[in-house]
Amino acid sequence: MHSFHLVGGGYINDFSRANSRLIELIAFFAEKFTIPCYATGLGLYPLSNEHASKFSSSVREYKIFDVIDISSYEVLSSFSLKNLSFIGDDYFSFPFSEIARLVDSDIPSLRICLSNESA
Repeated sequence: MHSFHLVGGGYINDFSRANSRLIELIAFFAEKFTIPCYATGLGLYPLSNEHASKFSSSVREYKIFDVIDISSYEVLSSFSLKNLSFIGDDYFSFPFSEIARLVDSDIPSLRICLSNESA
């Protein structure tokens, strides 16, 4: 495995607080196995300072932590996260980053998408 990538959506916010454990889980395994992790296009609104403070230390483990809306950015920016950005897109944040980029390759790769659309 070369990296973890948490791709955006509106599933981590004050209405679904338990889902913020995904941010923590990815950060934990990234640190444990020395694998870079990225989050792009996350829509965390509505997000309270109280809720954000519970996972803000995990956000520091990410190479890029990009959010899709200004409200999410404003809440998280109060935690002085140097990796926080507001490009506002999911996978397409990488062409603008010096840290990571998209590369066409003939080598197959595995991507796992976890989703719970039944709620």
